Amino acid sequence: MIKLIISDFDGTIAQLHGQYQSSWDSVGNLLKKQKREEWFAVRDFYLGKIHKAGSITDKLRLEAQWFAQDLYLMKGENVENLLQRIEMNYTKGAREFFKEMKKQGKIIGILSAGVDFIIEKAAKELEMDFSICTKIYHKNGILTGEGEDVVDLQNKLDWFKKLRKKYHIRPKEVVYLGDHFNCIPCLKEAGLGIAINAKTEEVKKAAKYALKDFRGAAKLIGDYERGN
Repeated sequence: MIKLIISDFDGTIAQLHGQYQSSWDSVGNLLKKQKREEWFAVRDFYLGKIHKAGSITDKLRLEAQWFAQDLYLMKGENVENLLQRIEMNYTKGAREFFKEMKKQGKIIGILSAGVDFIIEKAAKELEMDFSICTKIYHKNGILTGEGEDVVDLQNKLDWFKKLRKKYHIRPKEVVYLGDHFNCIPCLKEAGLGIAINAKTEEVKKAAKYALKDFRGAAKLIGDYERGN
């Protein structure tokens, strides 16, 4: 029986702005011209460096530098203004899927390296039990240029294990849903890993099933439960 459902957010639950359909790109796209251009130049520079980095230590160092630069570019922005302007479309079937899983009594939540004020809004709308994501600090609704890289591109599996232990749930009782390279360890670790809108063939191979959207996910879970 599946007891816990953990889902990525950017590109999985929601389709947002840009190549990676990410909450970060959505924020960057709303910045003024000079900052916006710098934002995407920084993104492409660090993604390239991170993919080529040979060790976890190097990857984490690069991610910390990237995070600091993004925080600097966001400083002074109004959170509510950003939220009102961001175009966020839920992936087909997502609302219905999580509503049904909640009805069945399963614990549902988001584990994402994405932006907290975007993810927390979605978590509230979808009635999630938890949302674990990057923290972006603000004072009186204005971003301070500081934050906490709670979930980075390397530590999702650590959080996956923490959540499983918190709720006293075995790996085979967990569903993980994700779309990108940083989801691969969790897709492999979960009893049922489902790739949603997978960005690469490697992601599809890491999952037991690959879907274009959430339609059909509830059936896969039902089939899995009947087989276990």
